[in-house]
Amino acid sequence: MMQEINPEMKNSIPAVMVIQVMVSSLYFMSSIPIAMAIIARMIEL
Repeated sequence: MMQEINPEMKNSIPAVMVIQVMVSSLYFMSSIPIAMAIIARMIEL
């Protein structure tokens, strides 16, 4: 990572990380039903 970061940027980095975690967890949660449906179809076949 960059060593020289503005004080304003330092305060916003945790917020950005939290948003990224929330977005990735939302994608993960939304992908579970799709994956389960694919697995169910594979089992049926």
